[in-house]
Amino acid sequence: MKKLLKSPVFWGILAVLLVVAPQIRHYRFVGTDCTHLAVLQGLLERPGMGPLTLYCLADGVPEHTRSEIAKGQVTWYTNPYQKIKFLRHFSSAITVMGYKIFALNPLGHGFHTLLWYLLLTILMGLLARRVCLYDRVGGAPLDPGSAVSPPGSPASAAKPETTAAAVNRLTAVPILTVLIYAFAARNIPNFLYGSARWLFVAAAISIIAILLHVKWREENWKPGRFLAPAAALLALLTGEASLAVLSYLFAYELFGSGEPLKKRLKALLPYAALVFVYLIFYKVMGYGSAGQDQYLNPLHDPIAYIMALPAKLAAMIGEMFAVTMTFFRIHPQMPGKLLLTFLVGAAALTAFVLLFLPAWKQAPAPLQRRFKWLIFGTIGAMLPLSSAAAATRVVLFLSIGGAILLAFILDSWGRKLFQKAKLRKHLKSPVAYLGALCCLGLIFLHLINAPYRWWVMPKYQAMGLDTMIENHEKTEFKNILPTQAAVFLKGGWWWNYVHRKFFRLPMPAVWRQLSPSFGKHRYLRTAEDTLELKMVSGGIFDPPDADVSAERSSKTPLKTGEVIDLPGLRITVLEVNQNGPTRVEFKFDRPLEDEGYRFFKENDEELILNIELPQVGKSIEI
Repeated sequence: MKKLLKSPVFWGILAVLLVVAPQIRHYRFVGTDCTHLAVLQGLLERPGMGPLTLYCLADGVPEHTRSEIAKGQVTWYTNPYQKIKFLRHFSSAITVMGYKIFALNPLGHGFHTLLWYLLLTILMGLLARRVCLYDRVGGAPLDPGSAVSPPGSPASAAKPETTAAAVNRLTAVPILTVLIYAFAARNIPNFLYGSARWLFVAAAISIIAILLHVKWREENWKPGRFLAPAAALLALLTGEASLAVLSYLFAYELFGSGEPLKKRLKALLPYAALVFVYLIFYKVMGYGSAGQDQYLNPLHDPIAYIMALPAKLAAMIGEMFAVTMTFFRIHPQMPGKLLLTFLVGAAALTAFVLLFLPAWKQAPAPLQRRFKWLIFGTIGAMLPLSSAAAATRVVLFLSIGGAILLAFILDSWGRKLFQKAKLRKHLKSPVAYLGALCCLGLIFLHLINAPYRWWVMPKYQAMGLDTMIENHEKTEFKNILPTQAAVFLKGGWWWNYVHRKFFRLPMPAVWRQLSPSFGKHRYLRTAEDTLELKMVSGGIFDPPDADVSAERSSKTPLKTGEVIDLPGLRITVLEVNQNGPTRVEFKFDRPLEDEGYRFFKENDEELILNIELPQVGKSIEI
């Protein structure tokens, strides 16, 4: 029993089963989940999207995008050259497998995600244990090339901090690691979102690659020499974020090994070749993103990538150690939060350095080298992850190293500060007081508040989705005719279109979203068939009312006088500001009272029908 209680695998399984597993009852199909399953059922056609290419959200072919805009499946302001085409064949195959097994049972798809999350948590425990080496007590070296003596030798007696007994004091680190990683509240949205399952899959396979490589290098386990690159290849076919995790492998050889440089570079050669071939294939086959701001390709647009990098790094550092995006909503994309993002990122980094350095200096040299490669691996992982929008989901990969480092800080400071014999002595120092307060704050954020949120957030998220579905089904939208055009004067997000397709609800002939914003709109009727939109304040792309970064790049803004011709509708942009159009004319091909039109507005996901349109020369404000 004592041995079981020291096992990080045991604590990881227990944490997932007690805190995470019960939340699968809140799983719902939403957003891209509906797109994927609708495509697999043949209810929806998306150019380039198929059973092994479910993450081709926009193939970059202008004719295809214009066709989708004409149907209303894509918004009128979407850049025709938009491309969001990801190389995630293995992730697509896993989604297809889940569909074949569980069909449209939400609980089954939630269970599918749970299995991957459980595997990921177990692997994190194994990785943390490997880093801390507390199970390597048989006299084997702590690190390849290290000069550590086996227990009982004169050398080990002279240097007790380099013996297995010294390493044993880190037994709590792997346990703390799996708890921090499993309880991370930033994983909740991904856990309840099937199309984000690939994040857990990619991270799990990437950790397998790291474990196989380290086992080969430290124990001369020859199969690992071939299995590790194979796992790395599978991880890359799961998702682009696996490039970030490969940075841990490079950091291990460059900073975590005591062997000659030539041998370390030779060990990295298969991975360097793998990344090179992967990037060439990625480019030649047309994968990647373009024409929008949500994903920045550093190879296509290095300047934009570099300009956005500092804010994203600050946001990721703040989230990794102080959960600033998840708990405090400090996000660089939110209005007025850019400076605050830099400040909290700098504060989180400073606190980490001040807490980590004293603990690191007291560790034996081989362990110092191990934590060094974790740090450099985490730093390297930030660079490819910064190509995506700053979001909590990408921190899942950074926390592969970050969770272990955080656990090491809590373990080291806890042992130093809270030993009865030394407590009074240590707390006489102001630095110790400050360190103790920081550690208590970290414990609260990661080990108390985080699991509490697992029991609260999924329930409210499910309630919100259920309310939205109820509002869609109880309104007169269910009576819309397949020959009519649904025109949303306000709101009417694109995924509502997909949602109705997926659930086989009545669909109009055309879906028209005039404005994505939930701000104040003033519509002036200038003719029998014409409405002129004037935003009361700001533009129709004002954050946080609407996030259109995935539809149009800031480098290709809509311009004054620009005309978009759609079937039955001509759109003319009359005025713009930095937040998009502020005044737009919508000229229909028939009078607005024609039976072929149904006008709606959406407030907080509630549809309001039968809007009374103004007479010619009059206006309404909604």
